Amino acid sequence: MRQKIWILALTGLFKLSSAWGQTTALDFKKAFAPGYTAACQYLQSHELLIAQTLTRYGGEVRLLVSVVFPEMVRYSEVRNAIETASLEWLYVQYGPAYANFSIGHFQMKPTFAEEIENQVRQHQLLLFQDLLPEANAPEAEIRQARIQSLKSLAGQLKYLAAFQKLLGLRFPEWTKQGALERVRWAAAAYNRGFTASAAEISAWRQKSAFPYGPAHRGPQYNYTEIAGFFWEMSTSKSLRSIRGSRGYSALHG
Repeated sequence: MRQKIWILALTGLFKLSSAWGQTTALDFKKAFAPGYTAACQYLQSHELLIAQTLTRYGGEVRLLVSVVFPEMVRYSEVRNAIETASLEWLYVQYGPAYANFSIGHFQMKPTFAEEIENQVRQHQLLLFQDLLPEANAPEAEIRQARIQSLKSLAGQLKYLAAFQKLLGLRFPEWTKQGALERVRWAAAAYNRGFTASAAEISAWRQKSAFPYGPAHRGPQYNYTEIAGFFWEMSTSKSLRSIRGSRGYSALHG
């Protein structure tokens, strides 16, 4: 019963309490229907691993899943395999200047992982030490290990939890915002780049540049609205009614 209600929520059958993002998000759902459904099914299939891993590393599951959900919708397993196979060698041998490509369901790039690792080292975050490469290892081996981590769900979840921790250290005021504001800010930081300034992230929140980027002239969507739409679905009264079910506390707060 819990899983049935969970997937119904993910596929958008519950009404939203606020209208600001509903039309945009529902248009997005319609435009990317196959990917939207696939993302919901993937979350249901991997619900326990996602909850356990993010919780183990101090991440807020509902917030972080909402942040990456738009990326999951546009993820294509076939396309990802082709792109990874064709670009992985270039990155391993020559670095991100030659190949910096999106990997996995959360569409993380090697440069994102590199920056996470650099800041984990800078802040001496012991919880995330297993993300750091082996000292004195050849650069090609370090890049290869990083790619393998990004190609696994468990690896991406660790980077995602570290992203939240580092975002809080970089922008302490973010941790004091209301729940929905925190989701939208984190989504903007994830989509824009969490090393951007507060002003740049705030400006990005207002842009409709997903999924093709700001240079595209056709219709696009606001990444943060879609993340907020998903977060609001996960807090519906129907979902709260199953609060006592196994796994609910981790996934839904």
